[in-house]
Parts: sequence; structure tokens; C-alpha cells
Amino acid sequence: MHPLRLNTSAGIENNRKLLFSHLSLLGSAKPVGESSEPLHVQLLVDDGRRDTALQHIKALYDASLQHHPETAVTVIPFALGRLSGNTEGGPNTEKKNEMSLFTPSLMTHGAAFDPLYKSVALGGTFDRLHAGHKLLLSTALLYATHFVRIGVTLPPLLSTKAHADLIEPFDVRTEAVSRFVRLLRPDLDVDIAGIEDRSGGADQDPALEALVVSSETVGALSFINEARVSAGMKPLEAVVVPYVGSREGEEGRVSSTDLRARGREGAR
Repeated sequence: MHPLRLNTSAGIENNRKLLFSHLSLLGSAKPVGESSEPLHVQLLVDDGRRDTALQHIKALYDASLQHHPETAVTVIPFALGRLSGNTEGGPNTEKKNEMSLFTPSLMTHGAAFDPLYKSVALGGTFDRLHAGHKLLLSTALLYATHFVRIGVTLPPLLSTKAHADLIEPFDVRTEAVSRFVRLLRPDLDVDIAGIEDRSGGADQDPALEALVVSSETVGALSFINEARVSAGMKPLEAVVVPYVGSREGEEGRVSSTDLRARGREGAR
């Protein structure tokens, strides 16, 4: 599929409508894309601000879920980078800013990247990598300058989940996470590892500065920070990410459990 190109200057609601209309043309009431081949949305963040980027990214993922719970979209934020054009100058020389993936040189305090951390962590099952996972990962990638630690749950933590037998193999889930991260921030040092407990190793790494969490998992932070302080390490800051699919009291947030249930129904 050809990528859809949007600009934040068009406004959040206009971009939501543009994406929804585009998806409707591609798939009507059927899901568009697959987890391995999602529709790419190239989002130019024209003011270069992190808050602008994340507000639009969430709205676009909300729109994809509104179209169909199984529609696969990946939003790739771009900033305006260096000037390009004829460096020799001249009367007819036209210079313009090139689109660039976000890198530390563009993630400045002046562009509302405050706070900013060298190393952040996050964790999850990341089964059937969906819009909620992608917003969580995108947030981490826009808060970290050098390193991201991503914990992917191993079988001992999965046995009590609904439809646990349909959870994708560990290697499939880690590859999906790795592919997404490389697409948005190929410059980052990333460690993707299996986790078997609530802390996921975040209670043992003194270099970590922040933990990216959902409102459902933020409770684990106090447990992790107690262990860190006891071991003489600084507590982690929390970066809380909203759910995709919930807008001002609406229900219907995206979840891997729901997608597994849909998969089971579809197999009958």
C-alpha cells in the first residue's frame, strides 16, 4: 500500500477524518492492512513539538480503531530537518526543509521535549501488535534520546490471560516490536528482552530514568521504585500513556484480548 501523508497543520479532527475516509475507500467495513503490512501514515509534525506529535498520533490510532478493530495502521512522525537545495546559492536557488525522522538533535526543550530522558523502559505482552502498543512505543521513542529497554512477557506471565493459547510466540512478538522501533527511531540503542515478573528488570538497572506505562500498569511503578530505592538507585519517573479507542468517557479501547477473541470467533 502507498503511504498516506498528513500534516499536523491540518488539525487533529481533519486528519482523523482524512484517515478514516482513506481507510473506508480501501476496505469499506473490512479491516485494512495486516500486522506485518500495515498502512503507513507519514505524519509531518510541522511545529516539531512532542505534544503535537503525540496528540495527533493518538487521534489517528483512534480513527483506525473506529474503522475496524483489526485495521493495521502505523503512524510515522516526521519533523522538518535541515535545509536542502543548491548550496552555491544563486538567484533561482530554492531551499527547503527536508522531512526527517525524530532524532536527539530535533528533540529540544524549545520544541517542548521536556522532560527528556537518556534511558527509558516499558513492557507488555505485545501480542498482535496493535494501535495501543504502537502509541505506547511511540511515546517511549519520543521521550528517549539514547536507549530504550523493552520487556516482552514470557509464558509464566501469560497463563492467566484470556485465550492464552492464541497468544503469538515470543519470537513473533519481539520481531514485531523491533520492526516498529526501527521504523521510527533507527538511531536508538534498543534492548528487547523477555520478562517473567512485574518489574521486568527495571528495578535493577541504575541507568534507567523513566518508565512508560498505561493507566492500567502505572501501579507497578511504586513496587519498582521501592526496590530501586532500597538498592540505592534513583526512583523512575512515570510517563503515562492514554488508551487508544477511549475518548472522553467512551468505551471500546483496543486490547490484545479482544483481538484474540475475534480470532477465535473467526475460526469457528
